[in-house]
Amino acid sequence: MLLVLRFTIGWVRIRALRDGHLDLAASFAQFSTTNVVVFGAVLWWCAYLLNRTDERRQKTLESLRNANTELQRLNDTLKLKMEEQIQTEAAR
Repeated sequence: MLLVLRFTIGWVRIRALRDGHLDLAASFAQFSTTNVVVFGAVLWWCAYLLNRTDERRQKTLESLRNANTELQRLNDTLKLKMEEQIQTEAAR
C-alpha cells in the first residue's frame, strides 16, 4: 500500500513538473512535505496498532492473574478438605 502511494505521488510530481505546473523547487518541497505526511501517518497507525495490542495483552494478563488466583484458592480449599478427611479417617 505504501509503495503504491509513493509511486502515485511520484508520478503526479513528475507529471506536474513536465506540464509546467510546478518548478523544481516547488516539486522538491511537495515531495518532502508528502514524505513527512505519509510517514507520519504510517507511524501514527503503527503506534495505534501497538497500543491496541498492548491493551489486549494487559486485559489477557489480568484475566490470567484472576484465573490463577481462583485456582490457587480452590487448591488451598481442596488441601484443607483433604487434610480434614485424612484426620477424620485417622481418628476412626
